[in-house]
Amino acid sequence: MAKLTLKKIAENTLRKVGRPLTTKEIWEEASRIGTVEGFVSSGKTPWATIGAYLYWSINRDNEGIFTLEGENPRRFGLTSFNGNITAPNYYLIGTSYRNKSIYELLLDNQVVAMGFCWDENLDHLYGKSQEEIVSFLRKKGHSSKEYSATKKFLQLKPGDMIALKSKGWPKGNQPSLEIVGYAIVVERDGRIYSHDPGDLGHLINVEFIETGLNIDKKIGGYGETIYEITDPARIEIIFDKYRTSDQPLVREKVRSRRTKRKSTNKRKTGLEARRGSQPYVAHLKHNEIQQQFYEILKARFPKDTVLMEEDFADIKRENENEIVLYEVKPYAWAEDCMREALGQLLSYCSRIESEKKVKIVVVGPYEPSNDERDFISYIKRNLNIDTEYISSESMSI
Repeated sequence: MAKLTLKKIAENTLRKVGRPLTTKEIWEEASRIGTVEGFVSSGKTPWATIGAYLYWSINRDNEGIFTLEGENPRRFGLTSFNGNITAPNYYLIGTSYRNKSIYELLLDNQVVAMGFCWDENLDHLYGKSQEEIVSFLRKKGHSSKEYSATKKFLQLKPGDMIALKSKGWPKGNQPSLEIVGYAIVVERDGRIYSHDPGDLGHLINVEFIETGLNIDKKIGGYGETIYEITDPARIEIIFDKYRTSDQPLVREKVRSRRTKRKSTNKRKTGLEARRGSQPYVAHLKHNEIQQQFYEILKARFPKDTVLMEEDFADIKRENENEIVLYEVKPYAWAEDCMREALGQLLSYCSRIESEKKVKIVVVGPYEPSNDERDFISYIKRNLNIDTEYISSESMSI
């Protein structure tokens, strides 16, 4: 029997109900009429995962099964309902405010963000024409640079594909465009746009489909905050595999070359500017998970030595029999956490001179999906070292 997926549950549910539904309605109806068929969700919001799969199906797989209808809320239907499929637009968006990266904040909150017109709540302008947006902002006294970016940002709709850039200016005399991730715009809890004057300004909800990248596309002309990419040749270059139905087979390796540093028993939980290949912001999400997990380990293993930041491992636990290294990653997908953390953990292991058994543990924010569980199982079977993934959702003393 074929493995039941959330996408298949959505298709079966829509066929039985016979009308378009929001992703939450799909899950509720599936539970009510039995199309869940014993499927057990590993996350707290399966309807959000359904939305990501359906947008993916419409924009990448070109299967012709699902459609998008309406605005606020957006509903999914089947092509048998009306035969229309919404085509995505392609956007390139920056991840820095005043040369400081906000990338980890974006990952934590599952959004893309824009800081122009910071104090203006633009909810009433979301999805309006660019002319209406520009007219409103001009009357408010905003500059052309501000409304040029804002009018594009407020056009983002569910299903649109986004490439996130860390830099878009030349390296010396060479053109450069550094891509750090890809996302797809989604509706979440009935909303697409929101205003956050405390932290990030203007937000659009997304699902990150690949993170932890550092790919230089070696093209120029993208130094501003946001661009809509319409040239097919440029879409091909910037979005690459995300213009086809092929699943990515290889992601960029994230390498970390670090020197030793002393351990600590307390993490900062506010914004912390760090410096590596480029400045970035380490958001409190990473540090909160790390601090929380450190306290849990201290309570669970009172006889073990538990240290934070020992030789740059997020947490190191040691007893007379084994050494366990923990690496915390704030990414939304367990697979991305595993991919980025494993290289670092193996690097740390290579420096251990003890004869004790060594175990490595990746700690991420969320429970893995069924597909991600398969990926983690594959890693555990084939990696010649005891390996585990733990979600902060499941942590308790």
